[in-house]
Amino acid sequence: PSRPGSRCRSKSPSRPGSRAKSRGRSRGSSQGKGKSSGSPSGFSEFISPEKRKEINDRSRARRLRPAFAACEAGDFETLVNIVTDAEKFGDMPHSEERTLCINAIDSAIKEQTFLHIAAYYGYLDIAQLFCSFPELNIEAVDWHGMTPLLLAAKKNNVAVAKVILRRGGDPEKCDKFGRSLLLFSRYPTVHSLLVETRTDRVDQTAA
Repeated sequence: PSRPGSRCRSKSPSRPGSRAKSRGRSRGSSQGKGKSSGSPSGFSEFISPEKRKEINDRSRARRLRPAFAACEAGDFETLVNIVTDAEKFGDMPHSEERTLCINAIDSAIKEQTFLHIAAYYGYLDIAQLFCSFPELNIEAVDWHGMTPLLLAAKKNNVAVAKVILRRGGDPEKCDKFGRSLLLFSRYPTVHSLLVETRTDRVDQTAA
């Protein structure tokens, strides 16, 4: 019992719903934090290397569609403008992105590179352009296992084949069906090219 005249201290009753509101605010704040971690910048930190590569490959494929269209049409001027655009083809020689762009394949055209397309149609200027890039993979193969050199020989585009040979194309390569440059020597021009190539190799070996 309290002493007479003493003041009783009693806990002031909390207003109905005040605690619920405070809980709601704390819960809402934690949800807000969760949302901020789900922002694009935060989400990108959790992308696996494989998924990141897939995203980059798709982006590159979309970016290079005009380049492949110009190459197939033999539009050299447009292709040069695209190739020299740092945003589309990479800004530094030997950089990973530039190497990937120069050796990119167009899945719509039998998984062929720019050099494959030039070899198929006999576009000498385009072949010379891409053979001038040190990042070029001269032995890239399409879905038939054909190198640009084999494709140029198959289409009897000897001028392009000579450019590829001078760039280091291997005349002994075969496609996945076992076809080599020798098979396409039924064309007199390709036969002369093959003889010339083998003569040069014999001379180099002798020297």
